[in-house]
Amino acid sequence: VTVTTLIGMQPLVVGKITCCTAHFEWDVPDVAVNIAIRCRKVGAEKWQHVNSRTNTLVPLGEGIAPRAQDRSIVLRGLEEKTKYEIAACARTTSGWGSYSQKTFFETPPANCDVLKCIEATSTSVTLRLNVPSFKDGRDKVSIRCKKETDSDWLELDTSKGTLVPQGSGTTNSEGTFTIKDLEEGKKYLLDTSRDAKGLPASPVTVKLGEPFVFRDLPATSCAMFRRCRAALLSKLSEKPILLEHLIDSGDKCFCSGCHTDYAVYKRGTSDYVLPVGWCRIGIKTHKPPALEQLAFERWNPCYHGTSPEHLLDVLCCGQLLKPGSSTPKGGKLHVREGHIQKVFKRTNAHTGLREDFDPLQVFFSPSIRYCSYGRAYMTEYAYSGHRYRFALQVRIQPGTYSIGQETVGAMRKGDIIDPYVPNTAIEWYTSELHTHMITGVLVQ
Repeated sequence: VTVTTLIGMQPLVVGKITCCTAHFEWDVPDVAVNIAIRCRKVGAEKWQHVNSRTNTLVPLGEGIAPRAQDRSIVLRGLEEKTKYEIAACARTTSGWGSYSQKTFFETPPANCDVLKCIEATSTSVTLRLNVPSFKDGRDKVSIRCKKETDSDWLELDTSKGTLVPQGSGTTNSEGTFTIKDLEEGKKYLLDTSRDAKGLPASPVTVKLGEPFVFRDLPATSCAMFRRCRAALLSKLSEKPILLEHLIDSGDKCFCSGCHTDYAVYKRGTSDYVLPVGWCRIGIKTHKPPALEQLAFERWNPCYHGTSPEHLLDVLCCGQLLKPGSSTPKGGKLHVREGHIQKVFKRTNAHTGLREDFDPLQVFFSPSIRYCSYGRAYMTEYAYSGHRYRFALQVRIQPGTYSIGQETVGAMRKGDIIDPYVPNTAIEWYTSELHTHMITGVLVQ
């Protein structure tokens, strides 16, 4: 017969606290079945229990006790700027043990105080607002904005992204919004208010203590770069979370007016043929810092042409996929129409060896001219009266890919695709999926 004794508990460990939530963790022996958590405002007479089904406070004796093996819980529905005390006890098959020592915590004010500038062009800015959620409500946010030198505030019409006179703006519950038609090179102040419908009392408005100042809008002198960037932002706005992937430090214009340097550099173990005539918009690699540094130092730069439709899927995945792989939307990636569909025997013009050429691989090229040759790898995107093409700038690990000749019929026509890369070594391919890193989106 196994006898289980009553056990005590150590004080709960406090994690992240917001204006309306608090995270707690606990550690109990495996013999514990459930725990009871009681909480109250400091100075209050009555305790309340935590209901594990809703993670909210309910009268003592009501609700469902958390399971001991869950090890943590997020308590919701708290009041802002309030001090609480909390304690817990564990239940074994022998019954409930004694409560732990009390843990004290305090919720901060319900300010919309985490405001991030996702992207800024010369005339617009896209921001994300961390709106605290009370209970299950989706609260509305109103935004006002003005130039630093102006005295009057304007409100944002969130449906159009334009500033309008106070009293005629609209609200936003999504947390991401864009302000358009700003003046280039100016500094703006932003203030926001929130209709906190989830509070137990009647609706109130919570304002930022100080207006948020977002950075000077970049006064980019290159009109081509501005147009290319705007086209990319237009496409990425179909999935706004991707706007957070952009990083200004990777931006560079290689148009004939901006790029007057060499056309080829040495990078990794190969030549880096610059994408002259294109604009690069930097993106976050989402790789561990050590691997990212190694890739930039030793991996070889190359390119991958893509369509506007596939661009969003690639950025969502963070890597390129070979045909047959599942996409984020749940479909299967297929070889594009007009491309080689089946494995066939050929002589590799680069190595001189016979090989089985498999089209179900990921393809790259050290030449942006090859990626944009004809319509083999790219389709156009129409935006604001112009047509654009997209490609990806990539780093690939040496020794993980094969090199071969072009497969778009250029040699039959007598075309030299790129003066810096021979037609016999212009196509790179690999069946390995985790040996490359996307570093930028190229737009032309």
